[in-house]
Amino acid sequence: MRRINIGAIALLFALAGCSGGDGSSERRSSALYSPQTASQVPQAGQAGQTSLGARRNIAEQTGGSQAQSGTTGMSTTGASGQLTAAEQAFVIEAAQHGTAEVQLGRLAEQKASSASVRDFGRRMVQQHSQSNQELMQVASRSGMSPPTTLPAAAQAVQNQLQQLSGSSFDRQYIEQQHAAHTAQVTMFRFTADNASNPALRSFAQRNVPVLQQHLDMLRSMAPTVMRTGS
Repeated sequence: MRRINIGAIALLFALAGCSGGDGSSERRSSALYSPQTASQVPQAGQAGQTSLGARRNIAEQTGGSQAQSGTTGMSTTGASGQLTAAEQAFVIEAAQHGTAEVQLGRLAEQKASSASVRDFGRRMVQQHSQSNQELMQVASRSGMSPPTTLPAAAQAVQNQLQQLSGSSFDRQYIEQQHAAHTAQVTMFRFTADNASNPALRSFAQRNVPVLQQHLDMLRSMAPTVMRTGS
């Protein structure tokens, strides 16, 4: 059986969009990022060039579908309490990411052979559960009900990880988490800089440092986990 590249699936899941059945969300997702292999996970202290390029691509991809101020891709004309189309897309994507982080974190607590990977999974469950609750509150005040189930791509990642154990699980989980958190940091920073809804902008601003901390932890863990799985 051909092995699924979890890092690639995670990157497709990242910023997957919420458009209808015309396939535009999948095209936007695949255009934003290029898959990385486990050996290419950046180490702590490396420059985040991928993030800069991805932010530029987000602006380009969202810029044509909303009334904008400049080229940010997020309207500044929305009334307080209402969400623009781009902001609604962020809510859906962030909710899906958050749900995936909690479920995959629980899986890491159960299956990881490395204590550091188990601890990281536990942290994902705790911190993403909290941010998920905050997002639900922000969304409900704007009349939105974000999804609470995994999209197909995230379910595929979960299914693949469930088939792994020991150091193989550790390596694939860390690879997937690096891909997902790279996308999340980019997405949250963009929203923190450009959202017109005050509550949503504040939510994104609060969570950027948390997500960046997760990404830094992954970069620190990667050399050991990718080499030995322990």
